[in-house]
Amino acid sequence: MTIFYEKQGNIGIFTIDNGKVNAITFDMHAQMYSHLNNFLNDDEIKVGILKGSEGKCFSAGDDLNEGDDYPDWRGHH
Repeated sequence: MTIFYEKQGNIGIFTIDNGKVNAITFDMHAQMYSHLNNFLNDDEIKVGILKGSEGKCFSAGDDLNEGDDYPDWRGHH
């Protein structure tokens, strides 16, 4: 379960890959935060695309199995 980030020319592509419905876990939020920092600090990137992994839905949203205790991961990457 992860969020991948790749560059193709001037395009940054974020791909959500976690099971059938691409639910987003706490760890994946931290990955996205790190990837977004890289994306925003790269002057060569002109546009970003966020997509679900091949053959799956875009994303069902947060993984409800992780509960409501959201960790404070900001600044801890």
